[in-house]
Amino acid sequence: EPESRAGRMAVGTGGGGGSGGATAARYLSEGACVMLADINEEALKVARDTLVQRFGADVVGAVTMNVTDETAVATAFAETAVEFGGVDILVSNAGIASSAPVEDTTLDLWNRNMDILSTGYFLVGREAFRLMRIQDMGGAIVFVASKNGLAASPTASAYCTAKAR
Repeated sequence: EPESRAGRMAVGTGGGGGSGGATAARYLSEGACVMLADINEEALKVARDTLVQRFGADVVGAVTMNVTDETAVATAFAETAVEFGGVDILVSNAGIASSAPVEDTTLDLWNRNMDILSTGYFLVGREAFRLMRIQDMGGAIVFVASKNGLAASPTASAYCTAKAR
């Protein structure tokens, strides 16, 4: 039987995507409230609407968040705290799919992977930690990893490096 998360508040980055939506549905089915966060406003709206139909409008929120922008991250967490009273769980799931061997990897592609998969995880983790420290009630921070962080693929050098960091 799933653990009860009644009264808990979860934030999920990459909430407009398939794995972000599935994670949110799991937390909602366990009784938590969820704030979906994503840079893609259209995908975020679709994901929120789908979850609202299933679980109700009172337990699902959505906030636009660019995980690579320090101010945007702080603002999104502040909005979440106001709307839901705090943050108990962070699922850092924002991602990028890229594929290129190292000799074909552009600096732009490299930086994009590092910005989203490394710096982005740091920024949202730090902001969640700050809120959880103030709340003084504990919490959980989950970083979504990849097998490519341990067993790199020769055709995804930037992605694998960022996931291994």
